[in-house]
Amino acid sequence: MNLPAIRATIPDIVKARNDALTMMEEGAALLKEGYARTKEATTRAKAATMGHYSQAPLNTKGAEELHNSNFDAEKALVGYRKILDASVWGYLMESTGMHDMMDKTAKDAFRLSLVEDVPEVTEGNVEATLDRLFSDSDMIFQRGLAKAFSKLDRRFKSHDPFRIGSRMILDRAFDEWGSWNGYRHHDDTLQDVERVFAVLDGEKPNFLGLRQAINDSRKGYGARQSEVESTYFRIKGFKNGNAHLWFTRADLLEKANKLLAEYYGPILPDGVSPGDPTPGTAVAKDLQFYRSPPAVVAALLRNLNFAAGDRILEPSCGDGAIIRELPSHTVIIGIEVDPTRAAYAGANCGNFLTMKIPQDFDYVLMNPPFYGTHWMDHVRKAFDCLKPGGRLRAVLPATAEVSESAKHVAFRAWATKVGKENYGRMWTDLPMESFAESGTRVQTVILEMRK
Repeated sequence: MNLPAIRATIPDIVKARNDALTMMEEGAALLKEGYARTKEATTRAKAATMGHYSQAPLNTKGAEELHNSNFDAEKALVGYRKILDASVWGYLMESTGMHDMMDKTAKDAFRLSLVEDVPEVTEGNVEATLDRLFSDSDMIFQRGLAKAFSKLDRRFKSHDPFRIGSRMILDRAFDEWGSWNGYRHHDDTLQDVERVFAVLDGEKPNFLGLRQAINDSRKGYGARQSEVESTYFRIKGFKNGNAHLWFTRADLLEKANKLLAEYYGPILPDGVSPGDPTPGTAVAKDLQFYRSPPAVVAALLRNLNFAAGDRILEPSCGDGAIIRELPSHTVIIGIEVDPTRAAYAGANCGNFLTMKIPQDFDYVLMNPPFYGTHWMDHVRKAFDCLKPGGRLRAVLPATAEVSESAKHVAFRAWATKVGKENYGRMWTDLPMESFAESGTRVQTVILEMRK
């Protein structure tokens, strides 16, 4: 980022901005006075013609420009200040290199933030903003990288290692006319991925380069095939609308993988060895506790209509973040292995996997331990605790839905067989960084099953 050069010019930038505002204020004052004089002239003209003066005679084209009785100098200056300051902030993002660090979603959010509440460009505001952006630049880039790759291929929503050299399929990238499918937004995603690789390669991103190259390779109308290779990718388009993508720079892919590992942090929820352990009842050896944030609890409970007397089970209830949001007209059973948290939540203390639980619950709501694949054992047993027609919702690592290990594939096959949700929808993505306030950036999903 080019912060030193920008810091040296901040006083000049702010001075030029202030000079422009001052001159515009003077101009607005002159306009206000001028429009007042034209209004007075109209009155005088009526006196000169005994009231027969017309403001728009046939031979005075353009004279209407002299009249603007609705001119509001104060309102006009507020609007001008916002336009000027928004332009300055946009220039600062470009010239510092911050624009290259941000993915399309972040850029759109930044532009939207400047629509109404535009912060004033002062030396203090600029310095504070640049300091914050500089300190957060690595995180902003890593977050954009994670978003781009998870959109490119759902396998990258997790800590699963990259499949270097593997083919990735961009489903329905093109519409029936052979143009970009506006509903899938794969062209935006590819621009973000190209930006990431350019920055990692130490090059200035060409935000339209790859898209233009693909467009050039697909000249014509209707379903068609195409193939193009850029600095970082080889992309092949097919008549069915799909596109296949290969990375051509394994060294940059390795760099991206390391940055993702830094972004998600050291907690590998599905860090299993090739010799996966068989299901067991042992307490997870890593008892790190990640409280369910309010937004996660709200998503877990969304659209659930609890009837009076419904029996609700929450295994591994932690300190009761979910329990406290459940209605008082239900019967709530919480289980927690940690004695201190169990006491705080008013729950039963014990190892859920070894306890004998009745199979008569209307709901199971859970955020089980993520360590290894410990959550699989919890979900399987919790599902057994439901009565026929009961519903289970579980917050799980994204790998539960996308990992291709034998154990994950077997778990999803079991879940689909025994508890397919209405309309076949079992998985719901939670927003990125849903657990950031609890100490982890692991991406998460909600699994929903009916018995």
